[in-house]
Amino acid sequence: MNTKHVEYAPKPVQVRLKPELHAWLHQAAVDQERSANWIVNKVVQEAKERSEAQHEKQA
Repeated sequence: MNTKHVEYAPKPVQVRLKPELHAWLHQAAVDQERSANWIVNKVVQEAKERSEAQHEKQA
């Protein structure tokens, strides 16, 4: 079976944040009227894009 183009349902990931990061995350969510999950996804997406752009420059 070719699974190259199969999309998988999002899976939960459990992380342990330092107390100050936890507080920042939840305050950022309140300030932006978003969920903490949305903030985490946005930050990880931006990090992924920066990493990919950096790899493209090196290629």
